[in-house]
Amino acid sequence: MILYLDTSSLVKVFVDEPGSQEVRALVSQTDGIATSIVAYVEMWSALSRKLRSGEIQRAEYQAYLDQFEHYWRITTVVTLSEQLVASAARLTERHGLRALDAIHLASAASLARWSREPLIFSSADAAQLAAAGRQGLTTP
Repeated sequence: MILYLDTSSLVKVFVDEPGSQEVRALVSQTDGIATSIVAYVEMWSALSRKLRSGEIQRAEYQAYLDQFEHYWRITTVVTLSEQLVASAARLTERHGLRALDAIHLASAASLARWSREPLIFSSADAAQLAAAGRQGLTTP
């Protein structure tokens, strides 16, 4: 099984917050992790926001970034193409998704079409999970 993590779920792999235990349990049961190339920037942004807000300290921030960088090297990364971006654009219209949420959903759908293994789509966003279900993706 492949577990596709959007950034809201990817953050939970590293940072203790509501839902972290559930995401980590999914990660421990999978054969591989996947995400979109945009998650790289989103992850740095999310951790930077947590540092600026005081939610995490500088040492934690650096440790999370180091862990993430290691994790990134073993993650299947879906790159952007014109076809994927066009698919994401249609998803914004069909499901009322924000741009990056649509990119994640289009990335997961594309990977699911090409993969020989079942794919589970994980997100902390209820609207995105509902859209994933409507697109035929399995969600936790």
